[in-house]
Amino acid sequence: MDAFRRDYPAETTDMDASIEAASEFREFRERVACDDLPRFEADFKRYLNQNTIREIAGFQTRLTQQSKEITERIRAERRAAAANGEAPKPFPSSAPPGA
Repeated sequence: MDAFRRDYPAETTDMDASIEAASEFREFRERVACDDLPRFEADFKRYLNQNTIREIAGFQTRLTQQSKEITERIRAERRAAAANGEAPKPFPSSAPPGA
């Protein structure tokens, strides 16, 4: 009972670790089993994973779009510089230095 209380302090603050409190622990276990909390936990984890995947995909899409916009802006600047007779500046790389 001590180990359970240590692992789940929020759920067991009102529960005593004595042998006399065993019925409280049994009642708690029945509530958890009857409420089907493991299923809700599994559903929550599945939804969390799905949302995380969607968020990462959306983030990747935004990064790709911004990368294209930056590249186009750099090209436009280089075209404008070339039209004014300026030497083209090196195109910046997203690769880390020395790569």
